[in-house]
Amino acid sequence: MFAPTGNTADMSSVLREFLARHSRMSGARLLDMLIHEPNTPIDVLELALRLDHQAPEQLPFLALLASAYADIPALDRLAVCQYRQRLAQLLELKERLLLENPDTDTTELDWELNFLARELRWATTSRGAIKNLNPDKKKALDRFRIAVKRLLAAAETENPALARYIRRHLRCGKAFVWRAEP
Repeated sequence: MFAPTGNTADMSSVLREFLARHSRMSGARLLDMLIHEPNTPIDVLELALRLDHQAPEQLPFLALLASAYADIPALDRLAVCQYRQRLAQLLELKERLLLENPDTDTTELDWELNFLARELRWATTSRGAIKNLNPDKKKALDRFRIAVKRLLAAAETENPALARYIRRHLRCGKAFVWRAEP
């Protein structure tokens, strides 16, 4: 369909034409926004607010609102450390009590052990990282990753070289960045 020569200027114009043709796709609007602010990491929540509220006069207010959606940890690091220390102490105490007298009633110890273990499972991932209680950031990240995948699929069918160009310059994560040519 298109035969760019590989020149960056040619690919930029092919990309602009592609984005204009696919302007209804949220991935195209996202990419267009990033291209206008090259080498600037933009947080996913800020992108969501910008894309969903196009009125420029609202952006200062919306930027303040984005801070309301910051990560909210399930527990702080100190609490997690203290829970783990207490678990270790209780396990050691239970083992010692059962060694001294196998008939010892450990019901209260078992209750506290189970409680602490449940709390840690709820508040941490399987790898031990503290969970985030604010799902909005993850929802926005998933939404934009899907939008970018759809845009790349469209680019791949129309022009594989353009899809490679986009992949080479676009960085996706908690913040999205369009990396300009060095």
